[in-house]
Amino acid sequence: MPKRLSDGKSVRLTEKTVRDMLNFHVVFLKIKHLDTFNDPVELTNYANRLWRIGQYEDALAALNIAIKIQPKLYHAWYLRGLVLHSQQISLFNFNKQKSKPTNQEILASFAMATIIEPKFSAAWLRRGISLQLLERYEEAIESINEGISLDSKDSRFHQLKGDLLTKIKQYEEAIAAYTRSIELQPDSYASYFNRGLLKYDYKKDQKGAL
Repeated sequence: MPKRLSDGKSVRLTEKTVRDMLNFHVVFLKIKHLDTFNDPVELTNYANRLWRIGQYEDALAALNIAIKIQPKLYHAWYLRGLVLHSQQISLFNFNKQKSKPTNQEILASFAMATIIEPKFSAAWLRRGISLQLLERYEEAIESINEGISLDSKDSRFHQLKGDLLTKIKQYEEAIAAYTRSIELQPDSYASYFNRGLLKYDYKKDQKGAL
């Protein structure tokens, strides 16, 4: 009688095992050269798998082809921004001697996603973050307000709005934004902390800072 795979014991999948499985899957897919893909959605899904296992250059190559086939595929533009951001962090952390994607390049992908699909709230959030990194705070606030108009219950928008308002010294409005973030996500440590700092430093409210 054949032996059962688990032999009565639970099988634990380690992070390395899962990564190896994903790598095998991607290598298997690479048998089909990128140039032979003709479905931009399939290419975008393929790029998503590559991105998740850290194959950023290959993911970008797949996304560039998808966008060439269908320039208005907003999910491809959004994913392109995520991949560029991940690549930027990876190259910075490992000090690789390669040109890193700039914040302007990353912004361009997220901005294109919002232009093609103005109701895509996640792209507005990422657009706002990119503008923040470029220190274009007023434009970032505009992006965040667009996101809030689409998804007012996402605490991340309000937390980021608080950060941006603090940068331009609109402290009362920043406190209100952090308060809203906390109402939506009571365990938001960053919003509690930042609101407390503002209350202590700006309003001199020691009790309210707690």
